[in-house]
Amino acid sequence: QDVELLASFHAGYLVADPALIEGLKTRVARTEQIARAGGDDPDPYLAAAQELNLFVIGQSGSGHLTSMVYSLFRQTLRYSRLGLSAPQRRLQSAANWKQLLKAVIEGDQTTAEEFGKRLVDQSKVEAIKLLRKAEKAKLPRDDGSEAD
Repeated sequence: QDVELLASFHAGYLVADPALIEGLKTRVARTEQIARAGGDDPDPYLAAAQELNLFVIGQSGSGHLTSMVYSLFRQTLRYSRLGLSAPQRRLQSAANWKQLLKAVIEGDQTTAEEFGKRLVDQSKVEAIKLLRKAEKAKLPRDDGSEAD
């Protein structure tokens, strides 16, 4: 999730040049299309969102930063998958990306950063909720047996 935050902060400072905007539009549209398709498998959306994040980070011009972020993506994949596991969460994420894109086009760094933070925060809250639910399900019952 910290990786997405880094990407979103960077998005707030991107210069709205035509090639960048077209690249963002294409990738945001793809995430939106996948989110709207629904389904139980979060992996197609997760892959599109990660591609979008990597594209944003790639605009930094630093191969080292891009490499580092890619490594972090792989390390946090489980938590990203949890945070985007529900179809409604993927729709919410796609809507945030769309608003972030709009802010970048308009040169509104503050709003771009705000929607970038939302991307991270909402996924983090969902992942924590699911992890706590799973942990609670494993706690022993009053009779000493474990919950299913």
